[in-house]
Amino acid sequence: MNRRFIYLFFLIALTLPACVTTKQLALKELTIQVLESPDSIQIKKGTYVFLNRIPVMTKSLAKDSVKAGVLVIDVSYFEELAWIAVNSCLDVMELSPIIDNVILDTVSRIELSGVLSESVPPLDTGFIRNITNLYKADGVIALEEFHLFDTVVIDPLYDSRSKDSVIWAYYAREYVYPGTKWRVYNAMGKLVLGYSSTDTLAWEAVGDTKIEAESQLFPEEQVLHTAMKRNGRDFGKSNLPYWINVKRVYYTSGSEEMKAASKLVDSGDWLGAAEIWKTLIGSEDNKLASHAAFNMAIVSEINDNLNMALVWINKAWSLERSDLNRRYGMILRKRLREKSNIAKQIQNP
Repeated sequence: MNRRFIYLFFLIALTLPACVTTKQLALKELTIQVLESPDSIQIKKGTYVFLNRIPVMTKSLAKDSVKAGVLVIDVSYFEELAWIAVNSCLDVMELSPIIDNVILDTVSRIELSGVLSESVPPLDTGFIRNITNLYKADGVIALEEFHLFDTVVIDPLYDSRSKDSVIWAYYAREYVYPGTKWRVYNAMGKLVLGYSSTDTLAWEAVGDTKIEAESQLFPEEQVLHTAMKRNGRDFGKSNLPYWINVKRVYYTSGSEEMKAASKLVDSGDWLGAAEIWKTLIGSEDNKLASHAAFNMAIVSEINDNLNMALVWINKAWSLERSDLNRRYGMILRKRLREKSNIAKQIQNP
């Protein structure tokens, strides 16, 4: 398994109890990359061609705009929203160890056509075979449907203190419902995954008049951009293992030896620091020994040795039942449970 690590260091001062008195213990924060994965995936390891059917469908409308409830969206902007979802999905795919390469095909092929407002059938098997043969790819991932509906509701707000029906303001709500359908095919043209995603976005505003209330609503363009980014990202994260950044901390003080080890880490010498921490685990000071064992757990996780990391954090917990030891132990146990599943996904044929 390939491992990538990014080290970012920030000094954090935490006040922790030591025996009867209290002293300042310094922790440093670092960011490492670990693999996150859904429970199961259908996408196999390899190279994929990415297709977007939406621009081909909009061209067949022969219109300048698309009706989406109360929204009337320019065709060019509607296509842009579809590409935002595609690019957001591609960002996740670049972080996945099972995606060797992605080829984005933007040719307006007749085989991609369909009726925008209706459910479209899967792409033709022969077409998929031709595309994968053309690019020597292992499969095709396609955005095949994109639906958008919008509605605005404006209600009067009455003054409850008045006996008469006095309107003191207007309450406007806008609801947007974006929906997409993604499909994944293997090199033989077989449909291996169909994934539908829907969302509900709502925002509100108040004004003295109906017009003012509606004008105060959140800019639709910004909301739609955010929605489509999330839509594409969610498809990728729901179907692929991918690298994520996670925060970890390690102890840098408590003794002169701990400070010396911290300086070695600053220079990138984690192995040298580990040699010092190992000697401190036998210390008569249980708190110091626990902190050294905690740091050894961090080193083991960085080296992707989760079993040894769990051994070290259990040692740290036996010496000091701190909340930090408990929480890190829970993280490591969860990662260890998921590791075998992730390994199978990465190595799938």
